This record gives sequence, C-alpha cells and structure tokens, in this order.
Amino acid sequence: MDYNLLSIIFVMLVLLSAFFSASETGLMGVNRYKLKNAANKGDKVASRVVHLLKSPDRTLSVILMGNTAANLLLSSIATVLATKYFGATGILICTAILTLVVLIFVEITPKTLAALRPMWISRWVAIPLCWLLRLLGPLVSLLSTVAKGVLYLFGVRDLDAGWSESLGKEELKGVLQQARAGNKFVSDMMMGVLNLDEIHVDDVMLSRSAIAGVDISKTWVEVVNAFAHAHRMRMIVHNGNIDKALGICHLTDVIQLQQKNQFNRDNLIKVLKPIHYVPEKTALVMQLKNFQTQNYSLGLVVDEYGEVIGMVALDDIIEEIVGEYTQQSLLRLEDLRPNNDGSYWILGTMVVRDLNRALGWHLPEDGPNTVNGLITETLECIPDGQVCLMMDKIRIEVVRIRKNRVELIKVWPK
Repeated sequence: MDYNLLSIIFVMLVLLSAFFSASETGLMGVNRYKLKNAANKGDKVASRVVHLLKSPDRTLSVILMGNTAANLLLSSIATVLATKYFGATGILICTAILTLVVLIFVEITPKTLAALRPMWISRWVAIPLCWLLRLLGPLVSLLSTVAKGVLYLFGVRDLDAGWSESLGKEELKGVLQQARAGNKFVSDMMMGVLNLDEIHVDDVMLSRSAIAGVDISKTWVEVVNAFAHAHRMRMIVHNGNIDKALGICHLTDVIQLQQKNQFNRDNLIKVLKPIHYVPEKTALVMQLKNFQTQNYSLGLVVDEYGEVIGMVALDDIIEEIVGEYTQQSLLRLEDLRPNNDGSYWILGTMVVRDLNRALGWHLPEDGPNTVNGLITETLECIPDGQVCLMMDKIRIEVVRIRKNRVELIKVWPK
C-alpha cells in the first residue's frame, strides 16, 4: 500500500471538507440583496449563487453529502495511517490528532473566513456546487424528498417560508439604523416613510385653536385684513366658526380677484374649493394616498362625533418624512421662544411632537397632541392659577390660562 499517496489523499480530503464547510456558512450568510443586484447587472457568477439559494434544501443536501463523505473517508485514511506509524496505540493518537485537524482546518478556520467574507466565498464555491448538483441530481432529489417528509411529520409545510427574499418593516428599520452613519439625512427620511403607518393624522395636525381661518360673517374690512395677514397659502373660510366651514380659498385666487377689481364677498364664495374631512385616526400613509388619489392637499380633521378638532395638510406629512423644510413649517416653532437662562416660553397650542423634535425631548406622544392637553391630562384638571409640575425630568410652570386652556408655559430642561 502506498502510504505516501494516502497522505496526499488525506490532505486533499481536509481541503475538500473545508470547502464544504465554508460553502455552507458563506451561502447562508451572504447578503441576498447585494447578490440580486449584482445578478441583475449581468454578473453570471452572482446569478449562479442566486440559483443555488432558490433551492436551499437541495443546495444544503449536496453540501452535507459532500462534507459527510469527505469526513468519513478522512477518518478511515487517518486510522490506516495512524496504525501504520504508531502501531496498536495509533487509534487513540489518530482520534486526538484528527479531532484537532477537523476543528482547526475543517470547521473553525473555513467557517470564520466564510462568515467574514460571505460574498467572496459564495462566488468561489458557486460553480463547483452547481456542477455537483447536476452530477448528484437524482440522489439529491431523493434525499430532499425524504427530508421534506420528515419535516412534514413535525408540522413544517412550507420550506420557502423561512427563506423569504422580502424584508419586513422592522428588518428595514434595522438596516437603516446601521446605514445612518453613512448618510443621516437619507436614513432619517426613509425611516420617516416606514413610520407613516404608525402615526395618525391627529398626531401631526394643527389643533383647532391654532387654525387661522377667515370668518366671512365679519365686516369686509376684517375679511380683507385676515387675508392680508395670512401665514398659509390656503385658508379655511367659515361662517362664524370652523364648524361652519364653507370651503378653502387659495391666496392666488384672492390676488387674481384683486387684480380684476372683483374681490367681494360673492366672488370669494365662488372661488372656494370644497373641504375634505379626515377622521382623526387615519394613518398618515393612508392620508398621503388620499391626498394623491383625490387631488387635494388640505383637510379638516374630525373626531368620532364629527366635531372639527384640527387641520392637516400635505406639508404636515412631508415634514414627518424630511423634517421642517419650509418657512411655513418654521412658523410653528414661533410657539417656542428661548430665554437667556436656558428656559423656554412655550404656547399651549404647540404640538407635542413638534416640541420633542425641536428640543430633542421625549414627552409622551401617545396621548394629547398639544402641550395644553398634555398638561391638563397630567394634572387631571384645568389649573386655576400658576402651578409647577415635573415631566420627564423637565420642570414646567403654567404661566397663563385663558378660556379654560393653558395658553403659556415656561419650562426648564433637565
């Protein structure tokens, strides 16, 4: 018996077993989205890897078959060589040496390399594995069928369910968090898109008390002044109060009427656009779709009783995605005034989400939308004078109350 040849075969079997070990770890850990992107660009090797991963049961079967066969032959040859060189004690020595060889050169080293560079390993092993799948196709199919039958007995019906190529929302959020260091603006914007179905209209709306509408029942001079001091391009026109809204007027229509010397009450009513009413618990992703499909960009928010509680615009949803981006958006932050001592004056009408975003605070957002609502809910009453309270380690002092609402507070950050 040529023991030198056996030694060479032994080394080759170690390398072969390491190949299968690295193949398993590399293929199971490769980034499938980078892989599909490369395949779509015409990378033939990447296409082979994608093909292997489309049938993970068959791919794993051929890898395990090859690894098992290599390890069995490795053990047999090692026993023969150990008996030749060490005699009766060769089996014990063979067991110890073979264990170390398998651990270091067959398991730890190749699998660590594959875990660190899964894409590189996958590309190298793709072609040999594809050839093995063709060569051992019938045997692989038989073993896969038997394995599926055993899994069926344990209640596993759909093998492809665990190999879905689609990312869930939480997985996408995790990917974006990891990529945040590279491009914070883009990551934050995409995170905002993913969060749209978790945020409702009443979380971002302009509260009823802050809606600067135009009361057409007032004198014409007052109506003209209301338009002259408007902060928005679109204004709600109502008859007495916001519950009697007549329509939405765009300031460009007002300007055109003025240029034609036709700006009067009757013509103003004629140019009004119809008002769309939005339920308060409509998810932002659905409202964004409604804005798009129904071709409007501003609506009044109503509660379960049909009462108007606020106003929502397309800009409000866009701000949830990209942050404050227009002068109109920044006007809301006029509700917030810093002082030299580090404290802030804050109007009770300010939206809690806007306050948290502006100052990096974490006041509760799952309850009332405005600072006024948050304070009255915390106190469980409407304060009848100046009171102080602590919230999220922030000292809050109620300074002014008007019409049963907290109008002005002063806060000292933690």
